[in-house]
Amino acid sequence: VPKVIPSFSPDRPTVLTDFPAVLGSLARLKPGEPLVAERAEVFIGGLEVANAFSELTDRAEQTERFREEIRQIQRQTGEKRTIPRKFLKALARLPECGGIALGMDRLVMLFCDAASIDEAMPFTAETI
Repeated sequence: VPKVIPSFSPDRPTVLTDFPAVLGSLARLKPGEPLVAERAEVFIGGLEVANAFSELTDRAEQTERFREEIRQIQRQTGEKRTIPRKFLKALARLPECGGIALGMDRLVMLFCDAASIDEAMPFTAETI
């Protein structure tokens, strides 16, 4: 498994695009490239601050992906999982779309030069 994050320049933002399909379970695949998901991650100073992808809106394809993931989980852990039927039913009404999740906690880490996410959080699991 290649390790790319440690090689990012701390002096400029880096955007990774075109993830392997197996790393984008809810992302649409690139047209004509069935092994590549339309997914991206944004890194600043070597820290992941955002995750973006084009939503997979094909109910049949998403169902098959869920089935394969459930098979893998069962093989690896023995756990039984079920298909999220409500999600798949709602997916049929979802228009083509995409989005980006920007981690505010990650931005606080970046701006405060924090060494860990705990330094950017108002509370941690240990303080609850």
